[in-house]
Amino acid sequence: MSGGLILSGGASSRMGRPKALLTWEGEAFLRRLWRILTKHCAPVVIVTGAHDAEIRAALPELTPYLRCNERYEDGQFSSLRFGLSHFPESPGVVYWPVDYPAVAEETVRELLRYEGVGVAKPRFQGKSGQPILLGPEAQAALRAVVAFAGPR
Repeated sequence: MSGGLILSGGASSRMGRPKALLTWEGEAFLRRLWRILTKHCAPVVIVTGAHDAEIRAALPELTPYLRCNERYEDGQFSSLRFGLSHFPESPGVVYWPVDYPAVAEETVRELLRYEGVGVAKPRFQGKSGQPILLGPEAQAALRAVVAFAGPR
């Protein structure tokens, strides 16, 4: 079974508050992504960083899933690599940045049909979207990169 990885480590400096705690259809972004992933993936890991304490206080039921990336200031790629370290051998990892809450659960189900493939991304109206399924080769490649500007 594929794992689920939610990235929520950024400082949200332009937003002024944690994106994870913003709401979409009455539910915190982070809780929504966690709820969807826990139905389809195991384990689920949530990488926090700048707002770790605030997230833990606001969503205490998610505490067992939270892992704080102390190097969050190094950018999203450091959180991705930190998160992948919690999936040493997985046929797939659904990588989902917290600031994309408006994704249908069916999208995750459909992505998981491609478990074991290099990389699978949803497309909508000709544009690629989130979340992204990383197969074993893609996970290994991302872990092996020494210096990198970002996951793209």
